[in-house]
Amino acid sequence: MSYPTTISAGNGDFTISQEEIADMRRTRLAAYPDQMRVQRDMSLEDEGDDDAIGGRFADWQDVENLTDVPCKLAPSSGSEQVVAAKLTALAVWSVNFPVFHFVGDAQVPVDVKEADRLIIGDRTLNIESVERRNTIEISRQAICTEIMGQ
Repeated sequence: MSYPTTISAGNGDFTISQEEIADMRRTRLAAYPDQMRVQRDMSLEDEGDDDAIGGRFADWQDVENLTDVPCKLAPSSGSEQVVAAKLTALAVWSVNFPVFHFVGDAQVPVDVKEADRLIIGDRTLNIESVERRNTIEISRQAICTEIMGQ
């Protein structure tokens, strides 16, 4: 059984059903022009290859059911930083994506974490933050960085 959600607005409260929320999510899916793949570092600090100075090599793998997630990529800003003793251009991107997407007929949550990365087209983006909204989530936004010129 699905329960309605009550929302407080500036001019009073209103109720929206779970079915109405699902309809809003389906409608929003059609508006995303891009596709993203979510990757997660599956290496463990105590296992696997290290870099001979105590670090470790990342083992980026696609997250199951999150390889064709609709999204919208938009530039946010850019800057320059010193990375590995050289000046590096850093692009900042905003990525909007649904809270759920469909794999076949199944509705799958889009579980994106700040330690993940996104592959959108030929870009590899490191997630810096993920915005989570209130009760009724239709979409989320991630702020990501891309190191240019590597």
